[in-house]
Parts: sequence; structure tokens; C-alpha cells
Amino acid sequence: MLGLARGTVRLAQYSAEWTDLFDLEAALLRSVMGAAARNIEHIGSTAIVGMPSKPIIDLVVVVNTLAEAGAWIPTHKYFTLKEDLAAHHPNDREAYTSGKRDFVERILRLASNTPL
Repeated sequence: MLGLARGTVRLAQYSAEWTDLFDLEAALLRSVMGAAARNIEHIGSTAIVGMPSKPIIDLVVVVNTLAEAGAWIPTHKYFTLKEDLAAHHPNDREAYTSGKRDFVERILRLASNTPL
């Protein structure tokens, strides 16, 4: 099983399926982003063969410029939100992270064509 319920931590034994799932996600991103996705890397514990980890596939998409990334993520709004949250919660990382949640979930719904 991939993913976790919000607020939970569970480690799973390494699964070779994680590499296959990353490959599927990377192919999807390449098909949508084209040449703007210069490189897509599988990162985090699920990328390390034999490593128990949270069953969440982490990846990073490398682009040439933030302007290119802006075509896929409304970066200006995100940066503004992050600056505002950092200013209001300089000593409360949980509140900072929680404050980004709605924005990130909205972007994920848009990316998956799920109604808002």
C-alpha cells in the first residue's frame, strides 16, 4: 500500500514496486511537462533499495528556471504564502507546514483533474 493517513507515521519494508511507481509518475510528468522537465529524480527513503520507509514516493523535477516552473506551479502565490507563514510562525514549524496544506492540496487536485 502506498500513502499514509494524515498525521500518522508508519514504516513499510522496502518494496521493489516503489521504483515502478516512481517510473509511472515520472512518465506522466514528462508527458505533461515535455522539455520543461529537464530531469526527474526519485528521492527520499523509497529510492534506497532495502531501506524501510514511509510508503510515500518523493520526487523532484528539475527545470531550467523558476519561470518555467511557474507554468506548472503558481510559484509567486506559493512564495508569498510561505513568506507570510514564516513571518507569522517563526517558531512554530507545525503551524507553518499546516498553513501550506490547503494550497498544496489544491494544486494536487488541479494536477489530478479532481474537482475543487
